[in-house]
Amino acid sequence: MRLLHVEDNPADRDLARRALARAEPGWVVAEVGTLAEARQRLGGEAGWDLVLTDLRLPDGSGLELLAEVREQELPAAVVVITGSGDEESAVAALKAGADDYAVKAGAYLDTLPALLASALLRRRSRQERRRRPLRVLYAEHHAADVDLTRRHLARHAPYVHLEVVGSGAEALARLEGEPAAWDAVLLDYHLPGESGLAVLKELVSARRPDLPVVLVTGQGNEEVAVQALRLGAADYVVKNPGYLFCLPVTLENAYHRAELLRGDRALRDSEARYRTLFGASPLPLFAFDAETLRIVAANGAAGRCYGYAPEEFAALSAIDLRPPEEVPGFRAFLAALERGEPVVARPTRHRRKDGTFLEVEVTGSPLALGGRTVWLVAVNDVTAHRSLEEQLRQAQKMEAVGRLAGGVAHDFNNLLQVIIGTCELALADLAERGAHRKAFGIISEAADRAAGLTRQLLAFARKQVLEPKVLDLNQVVAGLEKMLPRLLGEDVRVVHRLAADLGRVKADPGQVEQVLVNLAVNARDAMPGGGTLTIETANVDLDEAYTREHPGASPGPHVLVAVTDTGTGIAPEVREHLFEPFFTTKEVGKGTGLGLATVYGIVKQSGGCIYVYSEPGQGAIFKVFLPRVDGAVDPWRGDAAAGPTPGGSETVLVAEDEAAVRGLLCQVLAAKGYAVLEAANGAEALGVAEGHPGPIHLVVADVVMPDLGGRELAERLRLGRPGLRVLYVSGYTDDAILRRGALEPGAAFLQKPFSPAALARKVREVLDQG
Repeated sequence: MRLLHVEDNPADRDLARRALARAEPGWVVAEVGTLAEARQRLGGEAGWDLVLTDLRLPDGSGLELLAEVREQELPAAVVVITGSGDEESAVAALKAGADDYAVKAGAYLDTLPALLASALLRRRSRQERRRRPLRVLYAEHHAADVDLTRRHLARHAPYVHLEVVGSGAEALARLEGEPAAWDAVLLDYHLPGESGLAVLKELVSARRPDLPVVLVTGQGNEEVAVQALRLGAADYVVKNPGYLFCLPVTLENAYHRAELLRGDRALRDSEARYRTLFGASPLPLFAFDAETLRIVAANGAAGRCYGYAPEEFAALSAIDLRPPEEVPGFRAFLAALERGEPVVARPTRHRRKDGTFLEVEVTGSPLALGGRTVWLVAVNDVTAHRSLEEQLRQAQKMEAVGRLAGGVAHDFNNLLQVIIGTCELALADLAERGAHRKAFGIISEAADRAAGLTRQLLAFARKQVLEPKVLDLNQVVAGLEKMLPRLLGEDVRVVHRLAADLGRVKADPGQVEQVLVNLAVNARDAMPGGGTLTIETANVDLDEAYTREHPGASPGPHVLVAVTDTGTGIAPEVREHLFEPFFTTKEVGKGTGLGLATVYGIVKQSGGCIYVYSEPGQGAIFKVFLPRVDGAVDPWRGDAAAGPTPGGSETVLVAEDEAAVRGLLCQVLAAKGYAVLEAANGAEALGVAEGHPGPIHLVVADVVMPDLGGRELAERLRLGRPGLRVLYVSGYTDDAILRRGALEPGAAFLQKPFSPAALARKVREVLDQG
C-alpha cells in the first residue's frame, strides 16, 4: 500500500510513521510538509492508495488538497486530521468527500492504522456501490427526520439505499423475514411506546452476528450512546447540525467494522471509552500542559499513589511532584520527547503529598487536548522493586565476603596449627628460665590471638562446627549476669526484661553467649559516658508482611532476644556496612571490626536473623530472632578443665595433606607413646593400611583432601577393619559439606588450630569410647 502523508510537524510525522510500521509493515509511506509538495507528488506519480493530510498546512488547507483529489477523480482514499474540539472542520471534510477523519487527541495514533485501512476499504466500497447500494433498515417515527435523511442520502450518498419502518417491532419483523437482505440497521432512540435501548437488545439477539446496528440519539445524551455501545451497538450518531453529513461515513464504518472484525465493536474511538481506560488504569497517569506544566488530568491510581485528591492535582504542576534535584533531568526528558526521540522508561524520584519519596519509572508521549499540546505520562512505582534489588545486592555482597573470609580462615588455620603446636612443644622442652622461653611464649600468645580472629571469621562465614542444644535463652542470659557488669564497667547499668513463658530454641550455647557478649561490648563502646544496656526476651510470631520487608527472615514462631543501648546511635551510611568483617568506626588499634560480623554469622548459622534499628543520637537496638522449637532443655556446661594429657600405645594412622601439619601431628602422637603411621592423602593412607600387618586402632584424617576425603577414607578402611575409630580434623567444616555428608552424625571432630594437649586428650577420648 502507498500512503502520502501531508504534515508539516516532523515529530508528528515520525510518530505516525512508527505507528504504521508497527501495525502495517508492508505500507510504503511518502512524507511531505506543504500543500505544494503534496500537489506535486499526486500530479507526478500514480498509484496512491491513501492520502493522510493535516487540516492546517503552512501554505493552505487540507480541504484544498481533498477537493483536488476528488475533482481529478483519483482513486486514493483521503483521511483528514483535525484538532481536538474541531468537529465543524471534520464535518466540512466529510461534506467535501473525505473518507474519514482523525482527531489529534488521546492515543489516536494507536487507532490510526485501523482507521486508514477502513477508509481505504470504504473508498473501494463506494466505487462498488455504483453497482450495489448499501441497504439500511431505518427505524424512525418522525416524518420530518425521515424526509431529511432520505433527501440528504439521495444527494450526498446515493449508494445508501434506505428503507424506513416506524417501530422496533416492525424492524424485528423485517429482519426475521429477510435476514440476508440488510447491510445495517439505523435505530432511533425515541420510538413510540418503547425505548431504543430495549429494541436494541432484541435486535442484537435476533440479528445476524455481523449485522451492525447504529443508534441515533439527541444532543446531550452521550450516556445513552455509551450504554448502546455496551449493549452491542456498532456505533452511534448524535442529532447535531452536521450529523447527516457524518451519517454515510458512520454507516459504512459500522458495516465494514462488522464485516472485518465479525462484530467486534470495541469502544476505541469513543471519548467515553478513553475516559474509562484512563480512569481504570492500574498505573498512575497524568496529563500536563506542555507550556505551563500544569496538571490538567490525573487518574484515580495517581491519587492513591501520591495522596492527593482530584481537585488538588489541578493546583499542581509536574514540577511539584519532583524533588529539586530531579527537575533538570525532567526538563531534559521533555526536551527528548519534543525532539521525537524514542520513548523509554526513565528512572527518577517523585514526592508524595506527605513528603515521602517514590522510586518510579516514567514514560510519556504528546497529544492534542482542547486545542493545546499536553504530555500524557504513565508512572510505574518501582519503590518496592528497588528495595528488593538493594536487599539482594546486600545479601550477595555478604555471601561473597563470607566465602572469602571462610577460605582465608581455613588456610590460615593450617599455618596457625603448625605455629601453635611447635611453640607448645618447644616450651615443654625449654627450661623454666631458658633464654628463649619468653620469645616462644610471645609467639604462642600472638598465635592464640590470631586463632581467635580466624574463629571470628569462621563464625561470620558460617563455617563453624556447632554443637546445638535445646536452650532456654533466659538461662543463657542469667549465666552472663555476673560477668557482664565486670566487662562493661560501673558506668553502664544492665537491665533484664525476660519473658516468663519463653519458648525454646536450638543453638550452640557457647555461640549464643558469644553473640550476647559481642553485642554488649558493642553497646558499651557506643556509650562512652555511660548509660543503660537492656537485654529483653520475648516470644514473637513473624508474619508474611514482616518477612517481605526484612530479607532473611522466615515466617512462623520465633524467640526474640533484643539488646538495647542508650548510646550515640548509628548513622544510615554506617548501618549499611555494620555486619561486614573488618568494618569499624573505631580508631586504629581499638578494634578488629569482627565483633558484629561474628554475631551475624552465628545467628545465620543457627537458622535465625538479626536486624538493627537506630538513628544518630537515639541509641540502638539489635534484635535477634531464633526459630522456636519444642522439647525439653538440654543440659550444657562450659569447657572442661585441661587436666593431664594422657598417652597410649595404640597404632594411629595420620592422613593429612598439609606436610607441616602432618609432621606436627605425628610428632605429638609419637611423643605420647603411640605407634604412628602417616600418609599425605587418602589414597596413600589406603596403601599404608594395606601394607601394615598389625591392627590400626585410630585414623586421624583431614576432612577435605585431594581425590579422597576423610569420610570416604574411613568407610573404605572399615571394610577390612570393622572396629576402626576415626577422629576428623579440619580448618573449617562448611554447612554445604555437612549437608553432602562429609561427616557422619556424631563423628569425633577437632577444629584447627588446636594445641598438642587438646589433640592428645581427644585421641585418648576417642580410643576409650566403648
